[in-house]
Amino acid sequence: MYIIFSPTKLMNLTDTINVHESYRFKEATNELLNYFYDMSIEELSLALDLKSSQLKNQVYKMYHGFKIRNHPLYLYQGQSFQQLDFKSYADNDHAYLNEHFRIISALYGVLKPFDVIFPYRLDFKAKTKYNLKNYWRDIINYDLGFADVIVNLASNEFSSLVKHDNVINIIFKQNYGGNYKSISTLSKQARGIYLDWMVKNKITTASLKDFNLSGYSFCEEESDDNNLVFLKG
Repeated sequence: MYIIFSPTKLMNLTDTINVHESYRFKEATNELLNYFYDMSIEELSLALDLKSSQLKNQVYKMYHGFKIRNHPLYLYQGQSFQQLDFKSYADNDHAYLNEHFRIISALYGVLKPFDVIFPYRLDFKAKTKYNLKNYWRDIINYDLGFADVIVNLASNEFSSLVKHDNVINIIFKQNYGGNYKSISTLSKQARGIYLDWMVKNKITTASLKDFNLSGYSFCEEESDDNNLVFLKG
């Protein structure tokens, strides 16, 4: 079983570890790094749709010798990752994550939680000479193909690359004006809460429906074998 997750744009730009980068698809990643390294700040800003001067300078530095290095689990700091109580994780929690948890990345392909990477800014919508989804599609699916089942906690932008015979989508909906719909920020938070629950309880596919935290409960009527829907409110 692999649990797939999306990266986040918000990253920890303070903490660093004194080790070299360690990621698995070095040839493919380094080709992209060289491509972005050769860009001017204006070209990079256009490719990545960067608006503010502060962000332009920050991202340019990321691709030109940024000194921060960290594990993906601690580097990403978006809504979903903020829900992970990783400071309390024990060795067996780390082992569960390392075996099951995978982050799909437009720069690194597929990341394990304790790889070592530097902060970056890149998604599959970037305007580059590469079609980044096509660039990574075969690598991502080869890597994820070793799992018997994929538990999908990623956004559609990232999970849409995955072609696997057995994907279980975890879907969160919130009551909005009497109707249930997926509200982006709340669903991102729920994915993190769900992952934290999986880690702490060593959840297998047999127990995926048992989640009942933060006001969510499983809805049998809206679910099927490949789509597990949890409602709140």
